Amino acid sequence: MILAPFLRNLSISGDAWQDELVDRAIQQDRDDDEMNNELETINNDLVDILPYLQLVQSLELSGLAWTDLWPENQSMIQSMGLLRSLRLIDVLFDGVSEFTALTTHFRNLENLVMASVVYPKTTCVDLDHAMLPKPHFPKLVSLRALFDDYAVALLYSPGLIHFGQITTLRFTLTYSCYTLDKSSSWTDKIKARFVEMANIITATGPNLTTLSLDLLLSRRFEYDPFTFPISLANNINLSHLVFHGHLDFGLHHF
Repeated sequence: MILAPFLRNLSISGDAWQDELVDRAIQQDRDDDEMNNELETINNDLVDILPYLQLVQSLELSGLAWTDLWPENQSMIQSMGLLRSLRLIDVLFDGVSEFTALTTHFRNLENLVMASVVYPKTTCVDLDHAMLPKPHFPKLVSLRALFDDYAVALLYSPGLIHFGQITTLRFTLTYSCYTLDKSSSWTDKIKARFVEMANIITATGPNLTTLSLDLLLSRRFEYDPFTFPISLANNINLSHLVFHGHLDFGLHHF
């Protein structure tokens, strides 16, 4: 492989979906020859470009587990101090510590996208109550996330993100974003999740210019109508507001 030394954008993609990654973590089944050959190719390619990775400014990881990458490749990715954009799509971490180890040194990160970033060995309850090590993104201005249990627990971690400086906020909410116990219903979980979402929006301030909420809730589930109160009183510079969904929104002090 021949690459120019001015490499700036890097995408590392497997072909696994979230459910496959979770099943693989639980069953510890990594004997598939085709999958192992693909991962070996990915890792060999990364080794070839290790000298250039510190210059990368945009990184996407998708369809793989963090432990699929060889330790030398993990170390180099963790040291990408110039990284400004990070996309994590269908990525498996064995624990929250792996996520924080990956992101701790991304001090120049401006754009973060998280969708189906999962920790099957850490329950959502553990995430809610654990004292987690906190990566801090002092320059983050754009956040897009699938608003599932794992993302919520991380976003609610004090010190992870300074929401007051966010200019672009995009959340997607679907029925797949919930884990239910015997005492909860879909309606209860949706209401709780909307409160959490509203709290984050309230934590933003005058820097917010774009707010987009995609509420992709299937009509085949029954739930009672309710109001989702959002206060946008502090978002005096908001110029782009998108609601995609079928719920009754209450916009207060807009």
